[in-house]
Parts: sequence; structure tokens; C-alpha cells
Amino acid sequence: KTTSCEELKRHFKEQFNINSTYINRDSIATQIGYDRLNLRVDHSRKVLAEALSRLDRWALDEDTNPICLWDNTDINYLKRQVVLEKLDAFRDEDPKKDRFILCAIHMNRSIMFCKEHNQERKYKVPDSAIQRFYRNQQQPIYEEGFDIIFHVDGKKRLAINPFIAKLSQFVNLDKLGKAKGE
Repeated sequence: KTTSCEELKRHFKEQFNINSTYINRDSIATQIGYDRLNLRVDHSRKVLAEALSRLDRWALDEDTNPICLWDNTDINYLKRQVVLEKLDAFRDEDPKKDRFILCAIHMNRSIMFCKEHNQERKYKVPDSAIQRFYRNQQQPIYEEGFDIIFHVDGKKRLAINPFIAKLSQFVNLDKLGKAKGE
């Protein structure tokens, strides 16, 4: 998923001249000085607080990058709800903030694929963490407040062009890029 977010960020810049804000909780944990693979509960809360603070700064800045990519939206509804409610609150308090288009990219991978892919990673995740993820994960659903849910199945990577086509149903990316470039 991180690779897909990085590819999207690059694509928005190269194809549409749109800068995007990228919030990645694993990177935040590393920046704070925590071992991202062995986060204690209190560390995890601090990382989430910093991620939400970055989301606040992004949403409240009128001159902000128009796109925010939140990597690791969380594995189940209750954990995603914190972020989604925050964005809904921004929408409710200021009509101009209705610009938020909430997209979920759901990486639908088998546990075997994840374990195999994990062996190729620089920072390997313990098998127990992968198994816990699979026990607790819930697919995102529209009732949570998403405008778009894009599924990537099997061993495939995110197909950028079909995702952009779906996103373009909600926002004119060419116009958005020109507005930011002026």
C-alpha cells in the first residue's frame, strides 16, 4: 500500500502538476524515534495523535495541497472512524471544506501473499502481526462515508489510470492542477 500511495503522489505531480500531502504512520513512528514494528500502545497513540495533527494542519490550511494521501487508514471500521469523523467535522464546520473526496484503496491480499511479500521487505513484520491483521481487518464500506472505494485484488498493483478515472468522476484533476499552478 505504501508503494501505491507513493506512486499516486508521483502521478498527481507529473500528470496534473498537483502536489499532495502524504501522511504515513509508519514514517511518523520512525521520525519520532519509535521502532515501528514493536510499537507499544502508548507509542501507537502518540503516532496517531501526530498523524491526526498533520491531518488538521492539512485540512485547515486554505493554501494546502489539494490532495492528502493517508497511508494506513486502519484495518477496521472503529479505527478508521477516528479519521473519517475528523474529516466530516471539517466538512460540517465550513461549507468550503466540502472539497474532501474520501477514497479508500483496499488492498485485498491473501495471507499467503502477504507473508511471501513480507520476506522481500527491508523491515519484516512478524508473522503474528500479519495473522492479527487478518483476524481484525474489515473491508471499507460506503456507509462509513467514503465517496470512492477502489479494490486491488490478488497480487496486482494499484492500476493508476482506472483509479484516476474513478476519481475524475468527482473532481476535475486537470483544472485542479492548473489552479494550483497559477
